[in-house]
This record gives sequence, structure tokens and C-alpha cells, in this order.
Amino acid sequence: GAQANAYTTRDYTVYYEDIPSTLLETTILMEAKRLAQLSLDEKTLQTEKQIVLEERRLRVDSSPGGLLEEALWQLAYRRHPYRQPVAGYPQEIPHLTVESLRSFHKQHYQPGNALLVIAGDFDPWKAFDLIHRHYSRIPGHKPPRKEFPVEPEQNGERRAEFQDEVAS
Repeated sequence: GAQANAYTTRDYTVYYEDIPSTLLETTILMEAKRLAQLSLDEKTLQTEKQIVLEERRLRVDSSPGGLLEEALWQLAYRRHPYRQPVAGYPQEIPHLTVESLRSFHKQHYQPGNALLVIAGDFDPWKAFDLIHRHYSRIPGHKPPRKEFPVEPEQNGERRAEFQDEVAS
């Protein structure tokens, strides 16, 4: 009777659950653990790499719209990380390591970077108590602020041309 999923954008990652209110405490505990205790091993990482590569193949490499969107971000930005695809490039994904992901998680997955939203049929005071109980123990630190390169002023047209066989 519950659903869980996630998605990532250029600015944030969303984990979400659609649950009956009877699972509220379990879900709050699960999300607190996700924030505080990354459970990742080499076997899981290899599986996830294949999932990311397949999602990229379906959404970008096999999609004229996906290819054009990726090209548009690369045309619009010269230096800023927004020019990079959210899922990364296929040649980079195999080089991800458990240690690099643990390091990223430790630096970024902490209370100062989290926003928790709950909506639906529940007692808000009970939810607040559950959140406090499960999240207040998670150590936090000031989130790192990354300086992004300044984009050069765009003084002219940027253009890209594509040709491909598209079945429709």
C-alpha cells in the first residue's frame, strides 16, 4: 500500500513516499537513516551504475528530445556545472567508486542541506515529535559553499546542428 521513488535535478535530489499514515514513523525513521547512514557496497554500486546507464540510454541517448536538451544546456553554459548532464556522461559512470560516493554523502547529506515535507492525514504534533526524535541525533555541519565559475557574457548566437534517423 506504499510507493517510494526518487529523482535528481541539477539543484537537488528528491526522495518521496506515498504511504498510509500508519507508516509515518517507519518512513520518518527510514529517511533519517538514509540521511545519517549510507549503506553502500561494491555490489550495490555496480547494480546502480547499470541502472543509471540504462536510464540515460532511454531518456537521452535514444531520445531526440533528450539529446537536444543535453545539447541546449551545453550551449547555454560554458563554465557552470549546469552544462553537465544530471546523470553524468556514460564514460564517467563506470569510474564512480564507493569511497567517492561515501565522501559526497558525508559532505552533502546532512541536516543543513535537507528539507522534509509531509502532507496528508496525520497528527502534525505527533509527526513533529517523530521528526525530532529521529533527526535531532544526526550530526550536522555547515554545508560547504561551492564557488562556481562566472559565465562569460553571451554576445552572440550559439548554434548546434544535429542530424539523425528518427523513427516516429
